[in-house]
Amino acid sequence: MKKSFRFYLILNLTIIIIFAIFILEIAVIFSVKNYFYKDATSKLKSQAELNLGYLYRYIDFSKGIKNVVLDDAFTFFQYNTGHLELMDEEANLLLSTIGLTHTYLNKTEILTGIKESGYYTSIDKFSFSDSKIVSVALPITYQNRMIGISVFQSSLKEADESIFNVLKLVITIGVVVAIIAIIMAVIASDMIVKPIYRLKKYSDELAKGNYNYKYNPQGPLETVKLGESMNYMRDEVLKRDAVKNEFIANVSHELKTPLTSIKGWAYTLKEDSSDDELLKDGLNIIEQESDRLAQMVNDLLDFSRLLNKKVKLEKKTIDMVQFLQALEMQFKPRAIAENKNFYIKSNVKSLKYLNDPDKLRQVFINLLDNAFKFTSEDGTIKIDLKDMGENFVVSVIDDGDGIPEKDREHVFEKFYRGDTKKSHTGIGLSIVHQIVKLSGGDIKLVSEVGKGTSFIITLPKVFDEEKCDEE
Repeated sequence: MKKSFRFYLILNLTIIIIFAIFILEIAVIFSVKNYFYKDATSKLKSQAELNLGYLYRYIDFSKGIKNVVLDDAFTFFQYNTGHLELMDEEANLLLSTIGLTHTYLNKTEILTGIKESGYYTSIDKFSFSDSKIVSVALPITYQNRMIGISVFQSSLKEADESIFNVLKLVITIGVVVAIIAIIMAVIASDMIVKPIYRLKKYSDELAKGNYNYKYNPQGPLETVKLGESMNYMRDEVLKRDAVKNEFIANVSHELKTPLTSIKGWAYTLKEDSSDDELLKDGLNIIEQESDRLAQMVNDLLDFSRLLNKKVKLEKKTIDMVQFLQALEMQFKPRAIAENKNFYIKSNVKSLKYLNDPDKLRQVFINLLDNAFKFTSEDGTIKIDLKDMGENFVVSVIDDGDGIPEKDREHVFEKFYRGDTKKSHTGIGLSIVHQIVKLSGGDIKLVSEVGKGTSFIITLPKVFDEEKCDEE
C-alpha cells in the first residue's frame, strides 16, 4: 500500500532527528567519560607524587629497593590509603599493599611509559576488583638512577557512578528533545503538506472542468509559486475556451452567410427558372459562395494539419522576385478596383529560394488580404524584399488603420479576433505564423493605430524542415 507524502516526510524527519540526537548523545557520553577518567587519573597522579615525596623523606633508599621492602614495609602501608605496588627497576613486583603476588599491569608498557614520559598511567579492569582501576606508575630514583617503580592504584567506582548518572540525564534529555523535535516535525510537515493537499484538490476541480474556484496561494514559497502557475493555467484555459467559443460562433456565422445566400438563390431559381439573366446571376452567386465556403473549409483543414504537424513542404526552387511580381499581378486588379496603391520593392534582381510555393503563396495572400481590408481608399500597400546574406526579409507594409496595442500580442494566436468587424475566423494569421515557423523563419509585427502595419518575415535561404518542425 502506497503511503502519503506526509507519512514519508514525517518518517524521514524522525529518522534524521533520532540519528542526530543519537550521535550527539554518543559524543556527549564519550566526552563525559573522558573528562571523569582524566580527572581521576590527574588526581591520582598528584596524590602519587605527594606520597612518593613522603617516602623519600622517611625511607633510606641507599640500601637498595629490596632491602627497603624488607626493612620498611610498614612505612609503605602507613603513608598509602590506596593500593600500592612496589617494583624493582625491571617492573617485577616486590610488594603489594593488598597482598598480590604478581602485577596485573603490562611490564613493557610501564617501562616504556616511564622512559618516554617520566611516568605511566592506565585504566584497566582487573579480576581482583569489581570496578575499573586507574594506575599511575612513578620511578623511584637514587643518585639519578632508577632503582625501582612505585605504582599507585585507585578504584574508578565513584567516577563510573557519576558517568552513569550523567548518562541517565543525557538519555532523558535526549528522549524529551526527540519527542519535542518529532512534534515540531509533524507540525512543520503539516505546514508543507496542507498547501499540497489544497493544490491537489484544486487540480482535481480543474480536471473536472470546474473553473469557478480560484486558488489562494499560501504556505512555503514553492507551493505559492505552484499555486500561481496553476491559477495562470486556469486563466489561460478560460481565455482559450472563450476564444474557442467565439471562434465557433464566428465560423458558424461565416458558414451561415454563404449557405443562406446559396439556399436563397436555389429557392428563387427553383420557383422561377425562365429568366436567363436571373439564372445566370444566381448561378454566379452560388458559385462564388461555394468557392468562399470551400476556401474557409480548406483554411480550417490547413490549420488543423499545421497544428498537428502533418504538413510537409513540397520544396521547389523559387525566384522570390518573380514570385512577388506574380502576387503583384494577382492583386493589381483589386488595388485598381479599390483605388489603392500597391507595388513591389526589391534590392535584388533575383533571389533563388527552396520552399513550397503554394504554402508561401498562402502566407502572402493572407497578409495582403488583411492589408487591403484595413487600408482606406488612396492608401498604400507595398511588399519590400531585402537580401541579407544567409537570410532574406520580406515585409508587407500598409498605411491603414493599424492594430490596437491590446491586440498586437495576440494576433498570431489561434482563434483570436480583434474587435473590428473586418476580422473573420481568426485563423489566417495563425496559419501564416505556423508556415513561417515550418520554414525556419520568424515573423514580427510592427503597428501603430492610424499609421499602418508592417509584417516583417525573416527567412533562411537554407533550412532543415525536420528541425523547424520539432521546434
